[in-house]
Amino acid sequence: MRNLRSCLIKKDSFHVYLIFNSNNGERLEDKLYEFFDKMKKTLDPRCMVTVGADEVKEELEEISVSCDNAMLALEKILWEGRGSIYFHDPQSDCSMNYYFPKDGVKQLTKGMKDRDRTSISHFFEEIEKKNQMEFDNSVYAGKLLLSELYVTVAKAMQAVWDQCGIPLRRVDVCPSYRTMDEVIEYYSNLIEGLFIEVDQSEELREEYFQNELELIEYINKNDKNPDLSLTQIANHFSVSSKYVTALVKKRFGMTYLKYVQERRISYAIDLLKNSSLPLEKIAEECGYTNMLTFRRNFKAIMACNPSDFRGEKTTEEES
Repeated sequence: MRNLRSCLIKKDSFHVYLIFNSNNGERLEDKLYEFFDKMKKTLDPRCMVTVGADEVKEELEEISVSCDNAMLALEKILWEGRGSIYFHDPQSDCSMNYYFPKDGVKQLTKGMKDRDRTSISHFFEEIEKKNQMEFDNSVYAGKLLLSELYVTVAKAMQAVWDQCGIPLRRVDVCPSYRTMDEVIEYYSNLIEGLFIEVDQSEELREEYFQNELELIEYINKNDKNPDLSLTQIANHFSVSSKYVTALVKKRFGMTYLKYVQERRISYAIDLLKNSSLPLEKIAEECGYTNMLTFRRNFKAIMACNPSDFRGEKTTEEES
């Protein structure tokens, strides 16, 4: 091996380029296997080394292309696993044929919305089995398959987020150089995480809904209290005045002040019809501290003064 030269070029923490060069016509593939065996014996048994290799090139200027081809050959990990040497084959690696269900997004979205883990598992298993049994599993076909699988999972997850009112965000793609089992496990874990997130969102919605009911009930019970105000309600429930305003608007389509005024005037109408209490006492019973405000609010809603309303009622009864 005196005339056999090699060099290592570190690409990153997980990838290293190994370049063999010889002027004596040694079988470089054999030397690669020898080097591979030595690496496996030298490294920690917990390390899994996989090599992607290109065919022997005649010109040094082709090193860059060979490195790209070697990286491409590593994509065979998808179907064939780690711990081997994979050679780039321009003919067999270029097939674009692979299987993917035509209604993949619809199928997976339904499974997620229904929390049907069986159908989700079947979705992934069908993709894996049909591609292993019916297609040649070329490198390019595998890349296309992984791309379509990622898009499908991302769209299905975003559909569920949207339905549950959870802010949409980017779904992380599965890291490179994974076996198909690991790819499925990665996306299955994302989906399980989605289920947990939806559960937490539903629990929060139920909690918010219960808090909303309690707040509205508090307003209804205290609407005749002259000390009732937005600030007092907000402090009582440890929320902002804007939150109270928005909640009343959402529930009843009107402002907080108008909602309370209508409830007070409704009670005043009942007292005017069914009691002989003086107007001052009725105003007090309805939560008003002065007659001017009572008359103004009553007229704004009923288009007449309280005294006129009571007089009309008496006339009608006498006739």
